[in-house]
Amino acid sequence: MKCPVYSTSLAFPDHPAIEEGKHIITYQELHQLITRCVSGLEQWGLHSGHYVGISLPPTIKTIALMFGLLRLGIVIFPVNPKFPKPSRHTFFENISCKIVLDKVSDIPFLFTKTSQNDVSPHQHATAILTSGTTESKIAIHTLNNHISSAINSQENIPVEPGDKWLMSLPLFHVSGLSILFRCILHGATIVIPTEKEPIISSLHNHSITHVSMVSTQLNRLLTSSPFVIPPTLKAILCGGGPIEPSQMSTALEKGLPLFQTYGMTEMSSQITTTLPNTTDFSHCGKCLPNIHIRFSGNKEILVKGPTLFSGYFKNGHVTLPLDVNGFFQTGDRGYFNPEGNLVILGRNDRMFISGGENIFPENIESQILLLKGVISCHITPEKDIEFGLRPVADIKILPKVNVSLLENQVENIFPKHSRPVLNMTTTTSHGSI
Repeated sequence: MKCPVYSTSLAFPDHPAIEEGKHIITYQELHQLITRCVSGLEQWGLHSGHYVGISLPPTIKTIALMFGLLRLGIVIFPVNPKFPKPSRHTFFENISCKIVLDKVSDIPFLFTKTSQNDVSPHQHATAILTSGTTESKIAIHTLNNHISSAINSQENIPVEPGDKWLMSLPLFHVSGLSILFRCILHGATIVIPTEKEPIISSLHNHSITHVSMVSTQLNRLLTSSPFVIPPTLKAILCGGGPIEPSQMSTALEKGLPLFQTYGMTEMSSQITTTLPNTTDFSHCGKCLPNIHIRFSGNKEILVKGPTLFSGYFKNGHVTLPLDVNGFFQTGDRGYFNPEGNLVILGRNDRMFISGGENIFPENIESQILLLKGVISCHITPEKDIEFGLRPVADIKILPKVNVSLLENQVENIFPKHSRPVLNMTTTTSHGSI
């Protein structure tokens, strides 16, 4: 098949593809930039099947790099540039990246008269972390997974040329990647906000029509002052974990065009999404096209469909854990209400979500237990106004442990979203002192 950017550049050559500050690039210009990037990457000896790590901010050049890699059949592994450097190194080493790019200025662009416009829809395309610890699983997706997800999203939340979707979520999450594909497939504009621009300002300054948010961002929007809804705004897609009913009620009272979704990395973003003009957010809507849900005996949600990922990368292999009927076990529990909408009950395991990020307590505990002088560690979620839930670590340490050093070590290991609040108690091997 042809690269989606190439196809859209033929259909809408002069339509704006990406807006970054005052710099606007058309679909034809984006295609040309990707072509130059492909030539540069080929000079580095990269070829199909290689993994390339990127730890870059969202920019026009970053997006061009990503589609240049896709055209060469190279798997993109985006990692949060704000992660501690040792953690990033561990991620890239675990997946055997051929190269790692952490500076936009290092992206190669060469002039060329030839153009590689084909992509392989069923070849591995992206590797995405399912959480923010070094023990995180790495989910592998095909290009077809991402494209199927974008087509599904169009069912409830259509986008078209002239629309603008704010890049409000990071490219190292499936939720951020999905914004790229939704816009590119349908000729809409991807808008990259400035780093510290309040979301309410971004919506107004760029005449945004669509935006994706996790609960933390929705809360910031609702508490903005002054609060004025941009007249251009058509849809706010809310997901990334539970959203407080009070938040949704406030948003409805303010007249926001809300859509609530249930999704996950392993299903390339949305699984179910509410319909336009929904006012009841006790559920997450119905299944999107070609997505199938079943429930196990204990009400665990089981899913399958064309958006289902290829599997987890581990020890050089990609393995897809499915049940005997070919369904993936989500770890979430739920049921369909009488109208066929999905209601989420909670988790089967200890995982919880903080500011839209998956937090696996066992992963945090195992890393803290490796630190010198730590006897035990237990992570629990604690309610937080901004993030919904935050991890709290109850730690028992030996008497002569340097507490400041331990705090610094924890700060260097964990990115901000998964860094636990530390409650430390001095103990001997036999009990507290």
